[in-house]
Amino acid sequence: MKPQSFVPAFIAIVIFSCTVATHAQPYPNTNIYVMDMLRVGQDYFNFIHPIFLNSDNPTGYNNQPYFMNNDQLLVTSQRDGKQTDIYAYNFKTSQVTRLTRTNDVSEFSPMMIPNQKAFSAVCIEEDGATQRLWKYSIPAPMTRSVLMDEITEVGYYHWIDERRAAVYRVGSPSRLEIININTQTPMRYAANIGRSIQRFSNGDLCYLQKDAVGDVIKRLDVVNLDITPITNALEDSEDFAILEDDTILMAKGDKLYKFHPDRDRQWSLIADLQSFKIKNITRIAVSKNKIAIVATPK
Repeated sequence: MKPQSFVPAFIAIVIFSCTVATHAQPYPNTNIYVMDMLRVGQDYFNFIHPIFLNSDNPTGYNNQPYFMNNDQLLVTSQRDGKQTDIYAYNFKTSQVTRLTRTNDVSEFSPMMIPNQKAFSAVCIEEDGATQRLWKYSIPAPMTRSVLMDEITEVGYYHWIDERRAAVYRVGSPSRLEIININTQTPMRYAANIGRSIQRFSNGDLCYLQKDAVGDVIKRLDVVNLDITPITNALEDSEDFAILEDDTILMAKGDKLYKFHPDRDRQWSLIADLQSFKIKNITRIAVSKNKIAIVATPK
């Protein structure tokens, strides 16, 4: 893997609304890098054409990437020191679109809602404490509505289908719950979990179970509700992504590793990103042949 210089990503910005928030909360400086991820056989990958995505916000908070498709990425970004909003990056048009600017509300964790022309986001609402899941229609003019008005303490989530979401509920301990947005009745399946919730190709959920003797990645069968361990997580790592063939990717420091539940017995190194000057990786997201990497600059 040869080092390549990062190219500035996007410069045009479109704003959908014009209200201004006053509730301020600082977030750490984080950067997002996007690369083409080319697979050579089952176990080898090439990472090429790196982009420094947030060149329009190099000293701000840029996090929680989610691929709408192979050409568009949703991210959470703070640019005014006051609130976080959702932005969309289009790789084909090299355009940045600001999707939200809700008065006194910070939005996080954008994700497309299955079978709908809308995305969801976790909102820290006007009181600065309530965290609920909201729906945003696209394209403009955008409408906004709460999805589960009775369910608070939503930290992270992943859609199972257009009616059910697997939710990380904030608390001591954190809880993994499946919630139907119509009934809003939470069904709890695990406690003390990590923030990353993903899905396998057959629809099963994948999550990280925290434990004093070592964190374990587990599978939850959403049909019969069986829970089975898959493998130990990388030490001091929490986030992961899942490829189309169910290969799990995790990062540690400046390195990427892979593990396939049916083929592998241990994690295998697939990339050392020192040559790209990427270190302290905290999150990753994948599409068909792209990877988005969140890293802290220090």
